[in-house]
Amino acid sequence: MERMITPARADALIACAVRDLGVESCPIPEAQGRVLRASITADRPQPPYDRVTMDGIAIRVADWESGARSFTHAGVQAAGAPAQTLPEGPHCIEIMTGSVLPLGADCVIPVERTTRDGDSVSADDEAIIARGQFVHAAGSDCAQGETVLEAGCILNGPRVAIAASMGAAELSVAKLPRMAIISTGDELVDVGETPEPHQIRRSNTYGIAAMFKRSCGIDATMHHLHDDLDEVREGLKRIVNKSDIVIMSGGASMGSFDHVPKALEDIGAEAIYHKIAQRPGKPMWFGCGPGGQAIFALPGNPVSSMVCARRYVWPHVLACMGVSAPSPLRVQLGDDVTFTPRLHYYLPVQREGDTAHPRPVNTSGDFVSLGATSGFVSLLVDEDNFPMGYACDYYEWL
Repeated sequence: MERMITPARADALIACAVRDLGVESCPIPEAQGRVLRASITADRPQPPYDRVTMDGIAIRVADWESGARSFTHAGVQAAGAPAQTLPEGPHCIEIMTGSVLPLGADCVIPVERTTRDGDSVSADDEAIIARGQFVHAAGSDCAQGETVLEAGCILNGPRVAIAASMGAAELSVAKLPRMAIISTGDELVDVGETPEPHQIRRSNTYGIAAMFKRSCGIDATMHHLHDDLDEVREGLKRIVNKSDIVIMSGGASMGSFDHVPKALEDIGAEAIYHKIAQRPGKPMWFGCGPGGQAIFALPGNPVSSMVCARRYVWPHVLACMGVSAPSPLRVQLGDDVTFTPRLHYYLPVQREGDTAHPRPVNTSGDFVSLGATSGFVSLLVDEDNFPMGYACDYYEWL
């Protein structure tokens, strides 16, 4: 087991524990946030027909070039109706947005540039006429058989819409990991309970679960174990065997009641590292369960727990589903920052554009202050003073 490693080394060790969790079929209404594992190709050109993009009249440009300014109304082309044919001579067909362009027509004049008198429709002298005007040409977006969604993409709203347009009612997606989040500590009571003066309500499990529900659609199970080695050991054995990824909050430090490292050893988990040279989150433990499960034992202090879940656990979850986490944004500090310990510093901030305004917390237990932050920045261990304008990586809260 490695001790007191750098964040970069932690990333490398966690990457070695990535497991492909397989694929499953997902109905398209449930696909938001899932990772696509099989590319989707166009089953027909897009758009599949010359699509009108403006209410108005469809004409033949050659008639206009021959001097016609008044056109005989020859019918109405509604959206969803088969294409009509524009008669020869100075005729027009009234068209609606989204309809197919009538056969023989090659231009649309917007309705606000026309005047109708009975069956005669006249165009304004200021009307601009050009072939293909206000026509979304068939096949101009993609050809039949062209790949429109690559495997490995995260399905957001636009991508789900693309899949639907191609008739993909069922999508091949990465399986979601079975995730368990465990809090430990005798001082913790559940959210609906009234704590004694010496107790606090559990918050870390709910906050971490919300991160992964929002970002990945994972419904994590939540558990609580008291500060008893036997209870922690038996609870871990039961929970780890039913999970792919286990996140623990609390009990990973060096105190007399920090039973997590010993309990993990007892159930056959392999310790890969313990402690990262960073603040907050220094006591973080990482290893693998007997069945290859990834186990993240995070510090119990809320700020430490949230930072480590965002910084280390989230990229691992994405990697297990076959996708890389987006690179952090580059921002500039909005104020001077001094940090003297020889540790990597993850500083909570409020981002405005490309500027990150520091919002340091009182301690790593000051989770209330996180409500006024949008994320945190990464400040390197080999420097002490970070002036306003200093460029750094920014990690947004999930």
